[in-house]
Amino acid sequence: MNRRLLILEFALSSLLRNKSKTLAVTVAFAVVVFLWSSVLMLAQGLKDETRAVLAGTPQLIVQRISGGRQITLPAAYQDTIAAFRGVRNVTPRYWGYYCDPPTSANYTVLGVDAFPGAGLVLVEGRFYGPEDQRRCVIGQGVAATRIVETDDIIPMKQADGGLLAPRVIGIFTTESALLTNDLIVMKSEDVKRLFAIPDGHCTDLVVEVGNTREADTIAQKIQAALPDTRPLAKDRILATYDAVFDWRAGVSGMMVVMATLCFLILAWDKATGLSLDQRRVIGVLKACGWQTSEVLELKFWEGAAVSLVSFLAGLALAWAHLLWFDGALFAGVMKGWSVIRPAFPIQPRLDMFQFLLLLSLAVAPYIAATLIPSWRAAAIDPMTAMRR
Repeated sequence: MNRRLLILEFALSSLLRNKSKTLAVTVAFAVVVFLWSSVLMLAQGLKDETRAVLAGTPQLIVQRISGGRQITLPAAYQDTIAAFRGVRNVTPRYWGYYCDPPTSANYTVLGVDAFPGAGLVLVEGRFYGPEDQRRCVIGQGVAATRIVETDDIIPMKQADGGLLAPRVIGIFTTESALLTNDLIVMKSEDVKRLFAIPDGHCTDLVVEVGNTREADTIAQKIQAALPDTRPLAKDRILATYDAVFDWRAGVSGMMVVMATLCFLILAWDKATGLSLDQRRVIGVLKACGWQTSEVLELKFWEGAAVSLVSFLAGLALAWAHLLWFDGALFAGVMKGWSVIRPAFPIQPRLDMFQFLLLLSLAVAPYIAATLIPSWRAAAIDPMTAMRR
């Protein structure tokens, strides 16, 4: 153990003697790790936010499609779907997206008459009751964007040109910022008035299935009975979001390729051979009685020190990039159209598989690029190495 500690101390002192070169390699290495870690953390964070959102998503959602776009559907569809065996309950929903010109943000407006409160935590104020009229509860992102507090009003232009100005009586949050950050909740009648939803129509239908394994079968029955509808199962929605974020992560990753190629060129240059001074140092060590295994152990610790410090520095920078700057370098690509919503924070997340993958791809190749030429230099005669 004492011998290994002495070799480690010698390795660190050797790196410090070449400060400029060590610093250049460490910075280049850390930048590459930072870029890749940022992409992976942002993608994983968005996936986790999506799973938190979909945790409370209905098992089956039925929409009506015309010309490839969603339109309101007749409430009479509710009775048709409820008659299918295996369907426990069918509930109409009223919601839509509201573009707010003063803030250039896009809000989700949801009609809720009986406030569930499940998973929702009031930051301040209260939920509205049956006796309240023209009241709403908003997410923290809406409150920050519109600079409103409880008892303020939020003017919104209706589809018919009129003005709807519900009063804010509560501000809430949830475990997932993506779920409620841009959300405005008000009574269903107010939502119908805001979006001019015709009487006897709704935005979509929520279908509660008795046996979740029968969701796809019931969806096929609905599609056959009501050809203009599009049933959406919860598991397929989640799979679609995962695929979208993986694809966007791949697009963002292309932006990192040039930096990675630069680092690979640096690593290849290191692997193809050692400098004259490095060969002489190895020759001197061999002449002083060092074994080839000890020389390789020295170079292993040098490579491990540089690669581990670079890896940890890049990982810390990526964490700070997402935590304090909301992943500004890649957020526009990863979030897509959601960037026009009120800004919502993404918690940086990296699962164990991704951590080990980054570690293996970052540390192992660099150590190998250090050991291979060192082994070649240590295998030749010490006097020959010192004369070169």
